[in-house]
Amino acid sequence: MRLTSILAVAVLTVVVTGCGGGDGTSPGEAAVDTVDVTPAAASMLVGESRGFVATARSASGQVLTGRSTSWSSSNTSVATVSASGTTTGIAAGTSQVVATIEGVVGQASLTVNNPVPAITALVPSSGVAGTGAFTLVVTGTGFMPGLVVRWNGEPRPTTRASGTEASATIGAADIGVAGSAQVSVYNAAPGGGSSSALPFAIVAPNPVPVAATLTPAQVIAANTPFTLTVTGTGFTAASVVRWDGAARPTTLVSGTQLTAAIPGTDVVSARTVDVTVFTPAPGGGTSAPLTFTVNNPAPTVSSIAPSVTLAGGPGFTLTVTGAGFRSTSVVRWNGASRPTTVVSGSQLTAMIPATDIAAFGSANVTVVNPGPGGGTSAVRQLTINAPPAAGFVALAAGDTHTCGLTQTRQAWCWGEGTFLHAFTTTPPVAFAPVPVAGTRVWGQVATGPYHTCALTLQGAAWCWGSDDNGQLGQGAMIDRPTPVAVTGGHSFQVLAAGGESLLRFHTYGFTCGLDRQGKAWCWGANPSGQLGNGTLVDSHTAVAVAGSRVFTSIAAGDHHACGLTPAGAAWCWGLNMNGQLGDGTFDNSNVPVAVGGGHVFTSLSLGNRESCGVTVAGAVYCWGAVDLIFRHTPIAVAAGHTFVTLATSGNHRCGLKAGGAAWCWGGNLHGELGTGGVGSSQVPVPVAGGHSFASISTGYQHTCGITAGGQTLCWGLGSEGALGNGGAANRLIPTLVTGAHNFASISAHWSRTCAVTTLGAAWCWGPGSDGQRGDNVSLNLLTPAQAPTSTGYATLAAGGHVFSGPFTCAATSAGAGSCWGSNIAGSLGNGSLNASESPVDVAGGLAFTSIEAARAGACGLATSGAAWCWGANATGRLGTGNTHDSSVPVAVVGGHVFRSISAGTWHTCGVTMAGAAYCWGANDGGQLGTGTLLPSLTPVPVIGGHVFASISASGGENILSAGGSGHTCGVTTMGQLYCWGDNATSAVGPGPTGLVTTPMLVSNSLTFSAVGAGEIHTCALAANGAPYCWGTNLFGVLGAGSGLTVSAQPVVVSGGRTYTSLSVGRYHACALTASGEAFCWGNGHRGRLGNGTVGDQFTPTPVSTALSRRRPW
Repeated sequence: MRLTSILAVAVLTVVVTGCGGGDGTSPGEAAVDTVDVTPAAASMLVGESRGFVATARSASGQVLTGRSTSWSSSNTSVATVSASGTTTGIAAGTSQVVATIEGVVGQASLTVNNPVPAITALVPSSGVAGTGAFTLVVTGTGFMPGLVVRWNGEPRPTTRASGTEASATIGAADIGVAGSAQVSVYNAAPGGGSSSALPFAIVAPNPVPVAATLTPAQVIAANTPFTLTVTGTGFTAASVVRWDGAARPTTLVSGTQLTAAIPGTDVVSARTVDVTVFTPAPGGGTSAPLTFTVNNPAPTVSSIAPSVTLAGGPGFTLTVTGAGFRSTSVVRWNGASRPTTVVSGSQLTAMIPATDIAAFGSANVTVVNPGPGGGTSAVRQLTINAPPAAGFVALAAGDTHTCGLTQTRQAWCWGEGTFLHAFTTTPPVAFAPVPVAGTRVWGQVATGPYHTCALTLQGAAWCWGSDDNGQLGQGAMIDRPTPVAVTGGHSFQVLAAGGESLLRFHTYGFTCGLDRQGKAWCWGANPSGQLGNGTLVDSHTAVAVAGSRVFTSIAAGDHHACGLTPAGAAWCWGLNMNGQLGDGTFDNSNVPVAVGGGHVFTSLSLGNRESCGVTVAGAVYCWGAVDLIFRHTPIAVAAGHTFVTLATSGNHRCGLKAGGAAWCWGGNLHGELGTGGVGSSQVPVPVAGGHSFASISTGYQHTCGITAGGQTLCWGLGSEGALGNGGAANRLIPTLVTGAHNFASISAHWSRTCAVTTLGAAWCWGPGSDGQRGDNVSLNLLTPAQAPTSTGYATLAAGGHVFSGPFTCAATSAGAGSCWGSNIAGSLGNGSLNASESPVDVAGGLAFTSIEAARAGACGLATSGAAWCWGANATGRLGTGNTHDSSVPVAVVGGHVFRSISAGTWHTCGVTMAGAAYCWGANDGGQLGTGTLLPSLTPVPVIGGHVFASISASGGENILSAGGSGHTCGVTTMGQLYCWGDNATSAVGPGPTGLVTTPMLVSNSLTFSAVGAGEIHTCALAANGAPYCWGTNLFGVLGAGSGLTVSAQPVVVSGGRTYTSLSVGRYHACALTASGEAFCWGNGHRGRLGNGTVGDQFTPTPVSTALSRRRPW
C-alpha cells in the first residue's frame, strides 16, 4: 500500500533526493510501493540508542535498493532518530520510528523505559535516635525524573538533583527509635522499578554519665601526682573526667569505671574540688559533681624552743619544730592563737607576748592546721618558772653555764645544755635561769665544764650532767639531766668540780669533796692523777685522796686539784705539765704534793692550767701557766693590790677587795673582765659600774657576781647563755636587760646599724668587736643595745670596715660630736689612735648638725655649713688637698657652704645650699661625676647642672665588681633621682653595666625624696614614702623577695609600708615608719638587722623591741 500523506503528528523529516521522474524515480526504474521498518517493534532504556533498518519494495514485492531514506520520530520528547536510523531514548514513553522512501512511509513501534535505579551511598548513613527530622542525600545511578526515595518501602518527599543524586526529607518519627531503616529509590513505569535497599543505622544516643564514687576521695596536700578512679554508669570511650571543670587525661576501663591522671599541681594546697564526668554528644552530658577533698595534714610538734622561761619576763619568739606545717598553720598558746610565721614545712615561729608569761606555771603549745583535714597537734608543754626567790646568795660559774642558790636554797642554772649539766629538760641553751629538778634544799653548788654537783644541807652530794668519766659518782657512767646521788654515803662539807674546758666530746670531768672530818675524796677522770689516790685509773665512785691530811677547802682545775690545810698550806695533785702543782717540778703527781714557797693562804682558786691563792695579807700568788709563762712555784701577781677572795678560770682572774669592789685581769676577748672593753690586761682593772660584790665566780670566758644588795650580775661571753639575761650577746659590763623604743633616725653602715630614739637615746646592733656600739658589748648583738651615756643625741652614724674596725659617731642636739669604737687612722677624731669602748669627744670644740661615718673616718657638717673631716685619707676623701690622715677634724677646702654631706668608703660628696653637688676622693668608677676617672683631693663639681636636695656616696670594694669602685646618687629638688659610678652590679640603674661618669636619670616615672647607696645596691624613698631598690639582690638587699636576682630598674620593696627615712648599709638597708618603727632587710650576718637572728631577710623585718630596761625616759 502506498501512503500519500504524512501522519498528523509532528514529523522530523529527512529527505534524500536524486535524479528521476517527478515521483523520485528514474525513468525505467520500479516505483516504491511499500517500506518495511525492522524491527517492527522495539524497546529501550532512557539514554540508550539503537538502530532501525528501512527496506523499500516494489508493488511486486521486489526489494529496491539505492533509494534514499529519511527518518523521523513521532514523539521527539521520548526518542530521537538520526539520519542513519539510530534512535536514542530521551524519556520514558512510546513513539513511532518513521522511515520515508520516495514518499512512501514505513514505521516501527518504540517503547522507551525508565532504568531500574541503583544506590551507592547514603549521607548520612546513620543517625541518633530521637534527634529529629533531617535531609538524607542518596547517590547512585539511574535516578530519573519523578523518582521517589523510599524509607522502609514508604515514599518520602524527594528532590532529584541529577541522575546520580537525590535528597529526601526524613521525619522525626522515622528515627525515633534505635534500629535500622532500609532506604531504596523507585523509578516509575514504563520500565523503572525499585533499587536494592541500603541500610540506614539509627543508633542510640550516648548516655548521661553518672559518677558514683571516687577512689581516693581525699589526699593530703602535697605536690604529688596520683591516679583517680571514678566509678559510675554511662561511661563511654569519649567520656572525660573533669577537675573543677578542667579536663584531666582519662582512660576508659569499662562502662562503669574511668581513671584520670591528676597532676601534683592540683593538690598543692588544701581545698575541695568538684569532680565530674563529661560525655560529649550525641547524647551525653555532665554528671552531678562528687566532692574531692585536698586535706591539710595533721601537724606534729617535735620540739619547742625555748621550752622553759621565767615568769614576768619580756615577750619572746617561740620556735616550733615538727612536720606537716602549712601556710595557714597557727601556733596556739593554751588554745589561743598567736601571731605565727611559717618558716618552712617543719618550722614555725610565734610571737608570745609578755602577758602570756606573767605568772609561773606551764603553757600548752599546739599547732593547728585548719580544714579541710588538718587538726591539732599533740601538746608540747612550756614551763614558766617563777623567778628565783629574793635573788641568789651563791654562784658557781662553769665553762659555759652558771648555777646559783637562792635565799631559799633552791638551785637554778642557765647556759649551754648540750651535756645536760644544768637543766630539767634538754634545750641546747637556756638564756634565762631554770630551776634544777626536785625539791631539795641545797647548801652549796659546784660547776665543772659540763657537769654540776650540789650538797644538801645534810652533806649529801648529788650531781648531774655529763658522766663520760664517772664524774657524777653514781657508780655508772650515764649522763643525767636531773640530780643523781653520789654513792658511798659520805657527808661532805664542800665540793669542787673540774674537767677539761676546751674539749666538749671528752671532758675528763672529775669531782672532789671534803667530808665532815676534812678528808678529801675524788671521783671521775684520772689520767693525770687528779683523783689523788695514787693511781691513774678512773673511778665512778668516790675514792680517798692519799695521805692523812685534813683540808679546810678544796678546788678543782682542768686536770688537777688542790686543798688548803687548817694551817693555810696548799697541797696539789694531778697534771703538772705547766707547773700548776707548784712543787718546783713539772712532773705529774697522783698523790698530794706541797706547794712551795711557804705561803699561808686563806683561799685557793684553780683554772684550767693555773692555780692561785690569796694570802692572809691579801696578796695573790699564782703558779702554772701564769700569763703564758710556766711557773712551777708561786709567783706574786697583781702587785699593789690586796684581795679578800679570788676566782680564776685560767683565762682570766677576778678578785674582790675589802669593800666589795671587783677587779679583773687576764684574757678579755668577750668582755669577761667587765671593764667595758675587750682588750686583755696583765694587771687588775676595775669592773665597770661601781658595784659592791659579796661574791664572784669566773667561768672560762664569763664572770658572775652577787652584789651586797643581792643583785646577780654576769658579763662576758653570752653566745651559750651563760650570762642568764635572756639573750646570746656578749656583755662587756655587768648590766643589760630588755625594753621598748621608738626611733627618730637610723644609720646603716658596713655590718651594723645604729638609731636614735625620739628622746635622744642611742641604740646599736650587729657586730661590735671594737665596742663601736658604745654599749660596752662586743660581738653579734642580735637586738638593739643602748650606749651607757647615750641621751641627748640628734644623729648617729655607723662606720668602719672589717679591716679598719667598726666605730660609731654621733652629734648631740647641742651640736657636740662624739665617737667610739675602733680608731684606725684617727677615725674617732679625738686626736689619738686609741680605740675607745665609750664615747669620746671629737676634738676642736666644733658644733655639728650631723656627722657621717665612713670606712676609717668621718665628716661632720658644722652649724656654719662648713664640712670638716677626719680619719684615713689615702684617696683624698678628707678634701684637704693632700693624702695625710688626720686624727682631728680638718676643714674641707673650697669654702663651700653645704646643706648635707655623705661619706663613702673612698670618696665624699656634699650638696651646697644652692643645690650644687661636689665630690672628692677616689674616682676609679666615675663616682665623682666629673665625666672622667681622675681622682680629686679637693671638691669638684658634679657635671650636669642639676639642683640637688640630697646626696649619698656608697662604699666600694663590692664583691661583684673587679674594680671594687663605688657609686653616688642624688635627689634633685624636683624629686628626680640621678646616679653615677660603677654599674657592674646595676646599682647605678638602667644604663650601661660599666662605668657611668656623669649623672644618669634612674626613672622617668618616679619621683623620690631620699636615697641611700649601698655597695651592690641602691634604695630610695618615692615621694609617697614607698621604698624602691635596684641592683644585685645578693642576701636579699633589694627587699623584694628571693625570686629576684638582679634588677637595674627600681623595684618596690615588699610589705606595702611607707617610710619617712631610710639608710643603706653595705649589704643591708633599714627604714623608719612615721610611728618610729624600724624595719631592716638584707644580710643578717652578726645581727646587723636587729631582729634577734643572723639570717638574711629578703623582705623587711621589724627591728626587735627587746631593748634595755635602763631607758632614759
